[in-house]
Amino acid sequence: MLKTLKNSEFEILLNKHALLMDYFRYVTENPTCLLSKILGMYKIKIGSSEPINFIITENMIGNDKNRVIRTFDLKGSLHGRYEKITSE
Repeated sequence: MLKTLKNSEFEILLNKHALLMDYFRYVTENPTCLLSKILGMYKIKIGSSEPINFIITENMIGNDKNRVIRTFDLKGSLHGRYEKITSE
């Protein structure tokens, strides 16, 4: 999964070493936890555009995609937030 980050979000994760270490320790010691595993954080600049910050995480659905009945994006509103599961 790829998620863009605001500069403030990117800086918090980058500069709060203790936060990332606690997160890493927790997901390592609790492999069945439902926290998304962070695989990488990146900043990319293409040409003269503003840099884009993003984070790559493990897909939480994983091998259970055939058992998922419905999913939705939890951003405060259900309107237009239902997502389709694909077999890709």
